[in-house]
Parts: sequence; structure tokens; C-alpha cells
Amino acid sequence: ISPDTYLNPRALSIWPPHMPRFSQGQGDLTDRLNKGLAETPKGPIIFIGTDTPDLKRRSLAMALNGLRTHDAVIGPSLDGGFWLFAMRKTGRSRSPFHPVRWSSADTLTDVKRNLGGQARVLFLETLPDIDIGEDWQRWARAPK
Repeated sequence: ISPDTYLNPRALSIWPPHMPRFSQGQGDLTDRLNKGLAETPKGPIIFIGTDTPDLKRRSLAMALNGLRTHDAVIGPSLDGGFWLFAMRKTGRSRSPFHPVRWSSADTLTDVKRNLGGQARVLFLETLPDIDIGEDWQRWARAPK
């Protein structure tokens, strides 16, 4: 999903033509993630936070491969949330995004609970995400 401003023709020139994009729409994070989930076809779906500067291509490959044997893949962030959430969408998939206490130490716990106790979840490496200026400063000071 993408902000509507990134669906214009100029922005599309940098996006691979074979990869569809969907408007994220309006509302809070739950609304936008649920819209993305509802509008995508059945199959693997990956939601990626764009505020994760240490995201690597291999992490995306691991997430996609992980969906072969797991119901969901989560890339946890240092603040209790996640930088990636992936799942295999089926005709019976339910949204794991409600209720969720966003931007809290409980975010990841809530999403995992919403998946159900029987869900097979693969966890990727924990990475920092940048939500506020202090996060950016901490990341910039950390050894690379």
C-alpha cells in the first residue's frame, strides 16, 4: 500500500511496472492495513515499514520464504512493534490488525494474539525503526 500521492505517473516511473500498488486510503493504521489486506489478492502479502533504515533485501527474501512453512512472518522492532508483517492470504484469512495498541510496547503482542494460538509465526531479526527524532539520533550514532 502506498500514500495516494505516490500513485501519480511521476512516482510510477521509479516503480517496477509488474508490481501492483494499492492506495492506502484514509484513517488510522488499522484502517489502512485492513484496506490493504482486503484489496490484495490471495497469496503472500508483505507489509513493510518505510521507517526501517537497516532493512535488507535478504530480510524480504527470508519473509517470503518463511511463508512457505509459516502462517505469518514478523520482523520485530526495538520499540515493541514490527517493521515487517507478512502472511499468506486465503479466503478465510482474518485481519490481525484489530484490536491493536499501536505505537506501544504491546503492538507486536496484540498482533500475534490476533493471529490465534495455533498460528505458526516466524520471527525475523529485531531492527530499529524511526518514529521520532530521538530514534533517528540513536540510529545515527550506532555503529554500522
